[in-house]
Amino acid sequence: MARVYIRDLEILLNLQSSLSQFNFGAKDVIKLADHDISVAQNRFIQRTDYWRSELRRRQDALDACRVAIEADCCAEAQAVRQAEEALEKIKRLMSRFETAIGEYRPAANRLDTLLNKKMSKAKGDVERSIHKYQSYLAQQDRGSSNSGHRTHDYKYQKERHKFILNSIKDDPGLSNVPKNIRGEMATNIRRVGEHAYIRSPKDHHIGHIIPGWNHWSNFRYEDAWMNSYRGGKFKR
Repeated sequence: MARVYIRDLEILLNLQSSLSQFNFGAKDVIKLADHDISVAQNRFIQRTDYWRSELRRRQDALDACRVAIEADCCAEAQAVRQAEEALEKIKRLMSRFETAIGEYRPAANRLDTLLNKKMSKAKGDVERSIHKYQSYLAQQDRGSSNSGHRTHDYKYQKERHKFILNSIKDDPGLSNVPKNIRGEMATNIRRVGEHAYIRSPKDHHIGHIIPGWNHWSNFRYEDAWMNSYRGGKFKR
C-alpha cells in the first residue's frame, strides 16, 4: 500500500509541475500577444501619419503645378492618387485589425480570469494533497522504522532532487553516471525548471546504494525493472 501512495504522490508532483508549466506558458502567450498587438497598432499609427504628411506634401506640389502656366501636372496628380490609395488601404486594414482584436479580447480575458482564479485554486488543491500524502508517508516511515519497511517521504524527495541536480554536474562522486542519462536529465530539468518535480530517466529509478539512508550522495540511477522486482523492504 505504501508503494501505491508513493506512486500517487509522484503523480500529484507531476501534475503540480504540469499545471505550473501550463499556467506560465499560457500567461506568456497572452503577454506576447498583447505586445504584438501594441506593436501593430503603433505601426498603423506611424504609417497613417506618414501617408497623411505625404498626401499634404503631394497635394501642395499639385496645387503649385496647376498655378504654373502651360505645366503638365499628370505626375503630381498620380502621386496624390497613390497617397490617397495608400491611406484608404491602411484604413481598411486597421478596420479589419480592430475587428480581430475585438473578437480576441473577450477570449483572452476569459482565459486570463481562469488562469488567475481557477488555475490558482487547482494548484492550491494539488499542493494541499501533496502535503497530505507527504505527511502520511512521513508517519508511515516513522511507524515502520522498526520493521525495516521504508517509504519515500519528504526527505527522500528533497535529497532525490539534490541528487538529480548534482548528477548532471561534473561532481567527482557522480562521475559514473552515464552520459545518456546526464543528457536526458538535463533536458528534463530544462523543461520544468530546477525547482519543480523532475522525472526519472526512461526505464530507470533513483534508488539508494545503502538502503534507507536518504542523502543525495547515497542515490544512484538503476534499472527500473530490477528495482521494482525487489519489492517490499528490499525496494530502494
